[in-house]
Amino acid sequence: MSLLNEDKIYDLIDLINDSHCDFAESVTTLYINQAYSVIGFPNFKSFCTETFPSISYSMLFEHAKAGEIALSLSLPVGKYSNSSLLAMRKLHVDVRYRVWRKVCENLKIKSKPSPESVTKKFVEQCISETVDAPKSGPTKDVDFSRLKEALTVKDEKAIAKIIFTLIDDEELVQALIEDLENCLIELEESEEEL
Repeated sequence: MSLLNEDKIYDLIDLINDSHCDFAESVTTLYINQAYSVIGFPNFKSFCTETFPSISYSMLFEHAKAGEIALSLSLPVGKYSNSSLLAMRKLHVDVRYRVWRKVCENLKIKSKPSPESVTKKFVEQCISETVDAPKSGPTKDVDFSRLKEALTVKDEKAIAKIIFTLIDDEELVQALIEDLENCLIELEESEEEL
């Protein structure tokens, strides 16, 4: 028999739910604003492992990336499961919006569905219904053209985001290396002309 009454149990459940959202918001804010660099850490991973030794880096990173995706869709951070949001990680923001509209459409809801109804499997189904272009050809070309543009203006954050999106596919990584080499040659030639 429990020593807690029903009210106390629900208070504890509410506290955990509220603190989960606060936790997710805090991690996301630290990640997005690159707070680690302000206090002398070279990257988010070293910041997490040294600052939060009792919390796994992978969990912190998942919260940060899921929070970043939530914010890109104007959703509250911490409301939806990390796995459901991370299913959209490799998608461009415009495609994420289309997928989210499909999620709402399939649930017959106008904007913000209940967290329980938005599962990873459901989001993946909505992705497959929304994204009808093959992943290899056109996506690669679009990503590489965005990468060339980012390299031209030396936008390091955009470069990192594009490379992170491509890195999971070995074939794309090889093509990326070749494309980067060509891009560097083009940049050197254009600098010489100046």
